[in-house]
Amino acid sequence: MTTEDVHSYHPAPAAWIRFLRRTGVSALEVLHVSSSYEYDIDIARALGSRTGYVSRYEPPPPEREVGAAMESLQDLVQ
Repeated sequence: MTTEDVHSYHPAPAAWIRFLRRTGVSALEVLHVSSSYEYDIDIARALGSRTGYVSRYEPPPPEREVGAAMESLQDLVQ
């Protein structure tokens, strides 16, 4: 499922909500990992999901709560 499928794009939550309904999982069960705190981390946290931030380009601003922070996706699987 993509945002194109639901005709909704970031940061609108329609794709997130459809994912949760389609899969039957709770937002509390989701770990969303992204390098975009503005478009992904913020909405995932607002819906109640845990988050991880991949700092590919820059570290997260200290005033933003992003959950776990890592330098690459490789760090996630270790």
